[in-house]
Amino acid sequence: LFVGEQYLSVILPGRAFKPAFDKIGLSPLALSRVLEDGGSVINYLIPWGVAGSFAASALGVPVLQFLPFVSSACYHLSSQSLVVLQASA
Repeated sequence: LFVGEQYLSVILPGRAFKPAFDKIGLSPLALSRVLEDGGSVINYLIPWGVAGSFAASALGVPVLQFLPFVSSACYHLSSQSLVVLQASA
């Protein structure tokens, strides 16, 4: 969350969670989906990150004004991730 760069917000948790996903037999595609859902949506809320600074400057609004939209996107993506995890188990 504090990194502010989407690539690192996918790589670091991916390396940390891969052994756990392997241990319980979940597909690497499920790990990929969970990382994508978390990394790409939350990244817009980090004001010093590339995505957050671009969106804030392009729209001319503070980053925290995105919060309601990111919250609803997180809810939708988390429910989709659960479906993927259940399908790969």
